[in-house]
Amino acid sequence: MVLGFWALGIVMVAMILPFLLLMFVGFMAVSTKIPLNSNAVFPSNSGYSPENPGGSAFASDFVSLSKAALAYTENNPGVSGSLTAAQLSPYMGNNTFPPSWGASVQNGLVYAWTNSGGYAITPEIQNLTDGDCAYGSVENGQIVSSSKNCPGAVLGVSPTSLSNGTPIWTIAVPHN
Repeated sequence: MVLGFWALGIVMVAMILPFLLLMFVGFMAVSTKIPLNSNAVFPSNSGYSPENPGGSAFASDFVSLSKAALAYTENNPGVSGSLTAAQLSPYMGNNTFPPSWGASVQNGLVYAWTNSGGYAITPEIQNLTDGDCAYGSVENGQIVSSSKNCPGAVLGVSPTSLSNGTPIWTIAVPHN
């Protein structure tokens, strides 16, 4: 009698197991079609209507701009004032300049900013830079870090009159 229950259990498992395996394979096939990164733009308190910031591509261009400004100042000690596209282009790689961008060197600090994208690109910038504290936004004339590693830290005064929410990056001029 005990052997009969075992035999019945084995037969039932043999009948159910292929069905469960088929369901699992079907689930996996469907789930691979779900996009992992939708590039959704999250609402913000800025009231800003973006110029189609383009999600991670737009943020990537801004991060490239900041790295180009840093590389230019490293290779040109003593530079001061506004930085031009002609000066920074060799350091931009395959990226383009973000819309309405600016970069300058003032009072021993390097700055890069874009007047497009506003608060909407901050999460993408933080993802691309692993929470680098040098990236933030302008708040009432101050540069405030929006980093997950040092949120709210005041990084200094905005180099020019920029509107609240403007993504900005700043760092001390490197000394070789």
